Amino acid sequence: MNNLNLHPENYYSLIDRIDFSPIRGKRLFITGGTGFFGLWLNNLFQALNQKGYDITVTLLSRDPEAFLKKNPSYLHSSWLNWVHGDVLSYQIPLQKFDLFIHGAADTSPGALDKPTQLFTSIVSGTERVLKHAVDSGAGRMLFVSSGAVYGEAPSGIDLISEDTNSAPQTNETANVYGEAKRAAEMLAYCYQKEYGLEIVVARCFAFMGAGIGQHLVINQFIQQALHSPEIVIKGSGTSRRSFLHGQDLALWLLKLLVAGNAGEIYNVGSDHGFTIKQLAELVRDEISPEKAVTVLGTQKKEFRMNYVPSITKTKSLGLDVWTSLKETIRQQKSY
Repeated sequence: MNNLNLHPENYYSLIDRIDFSPIRGKRLFITGGTGFFGLWLNNLFQALNQKGYDITVTLLSRDPEAFLKKNPSYLHSSWLNWVHGDVLSYQIPLQKFDLFIHGAADTSPGALDKPTQLFTSIVSGTERVLKHAVDSGAGRMLFVSSGAVYGEAPSGIDLISEDTNSAPQTNETANVYGEAKRAAEMLAYCYQKEYGLEIVVARCFAFMGAGIGQHLVINQFIQQALHSPEIVIKGSGTSRRSFLHGQDLALWLLKLLVAGNAGEIYNVGSDHGFTIKQLAELVRDEISPEKAVTVLGTQKKEFRMNYVPSITKTKSLGLDVWTSLKETIRQQKSY
């Protein structure tokens, strides 16, 4: 996936509506900056620097060359630097940083095949980044967590708020990602208490846009709408999902980094929820109105029957869902 469809100037009007003045002239260290989140964050940094914000960014990556090959527009970006390595063992650079964003984690479906490795990577990797931030003299860190920490939301809840008292079942290794993120959140707040590093946690839900994995259910529906005789739902079609566009996501994350209250947790995602069947019908209506949507109901076990966040707390910072799902679907079909 390349970034030919990403245009930094698309951010200009939104940047003018959000106070990003605290990030002017700052030095950032970012992990997880070459995946989907990083693709959109880097696009935002490009836009901010085009408007004179003078931000410098250092990205940790196991393969910077692969990212630059796919995204050649960053080859000569003077504001962008690299540290080559893995989150568990990278060599700590000598320069100091003002702010950290830690988002490195393997979210591919195959990662669950090695749950011990995934858990260790998330928790121990977070500890390494926290130590780096403290040693660097950074003022604060945004930890990119996940809505998976809530596990299965209690029945009767339409929108999952930050104080929803639920958690993943620990005897199901399919929950290892969410449980590791929960443990890493606690570790981050321990560092805040002991070392004074300000921590803001972003619990991220589901997203859409250039660079997102094709395994997501809505992407599968788009492909079926484009290339198959019908759109097929294997499960019951009753579980609920929502999707925030990558452009909105980047603005939210950066705003949380500079303006989120230290010690607080914020949900990041869209609060416009749809059942899986409604999603399939929405995709159908936007791409191929003549096709049928068939619900098989053959999937034996369905996870996360409700995965739609309350974002009242995040909206209090002046953030909102600016890109509609219909517009996102129209864009996504061209990727």
